[in-house]
Amino acid sequence: MEEVNQNINNEKQVADKTNKPRRTIMSVLDLTQYVSAESIMKQLPFILFLAFLAILYIANAHYAEKTTKSIYQIEKELNELRWNYMANQSEFENVTKQSEVAKMVDHQGLKELTNPPIKIQSNGSQR
Repeated sequence: MEEVNQNINNEKQVADKTNKPRRTIMSVLDLTQYVSAESIMKQLPFILFLAFLAILYIANAHYAEKTTKSIYQIEKELNELRWNYMANQSEFENVTKQSEVAKMVDHQGLKELTNPPIKIQSNGSQR
């Protein structure tokens, strides 16, 4: 009889050892001992602060993305304006050449000078 009781006790100890981790996990997962209306009310300002920080973080991410898109768009526009500037400058340099100017005013009857300009000097005018 004692052997039977001893075997039963051994089986209980083995069963307790196998169930002990379950009990520990279940006791950790059992949040009712930690969470109550009183503790929630006590922590409410901190929870609201965390919610505010989360909203601020999300808003900052949206603002950064919007700013990045804006910078990309402005850089694209700047490159386009730079290309237009270089094209216009090249065209202006080509149009203002002496030979091109002569061609443009030829239909108005103006001719290019073949003789170099001369300097007119006076001998001291008397009054």
